[in-house]
Amino acid sequence: MIALISGKLAAKDHSGTVVVNTGSVGYRVFVSLNTLLELPEPGEDLSLFTVTVVRDDAFHLYGFSQTEERDLFNLLVQVKGIGPRVALALLGGLKPADLKSAIAREDAGWISTVPGVGRKTAERIVRAPRTGLPFH
Repeated sequence: MIALISGKLAAKDHSGTVVVNTGSVGYRVFVSLNTLLELPEPGEDLSLFTVTVVRDDAFHLYGFSQTEERDLFNLLVQVKGIGPRVALALLGGLKPADLKSAIAREDAGWISTVPGVGRKTAERIVRAPRTGLPFH
């Protein structure tokens, strides 16, 4: 598992994909909007905490500028119906502290304002702490 990637930012785009050049290999990394906004300009050094997701048809890296965002991503993908893309959308639509606060308040309505997150998905997220996920 790749837990951290460091190198030069080779490219970034508005869709949430960056390329990190680690010397002789460029890794494509999916990032949240919040992480994307914190990244330096192409050609500059950076480090991202990563989560590696291996599927039958793909090997994906998801990168985060902060461990708090990475840890919240790992918790979100444990909720039924939440995949990595929806978790990134949530983390791009809300700051980690705001998302945690909404979960603590059981405010599914506010969470569902994030594009791509419906009411039922938001309700599953706010119910998750009572089923054992340590969001608080």
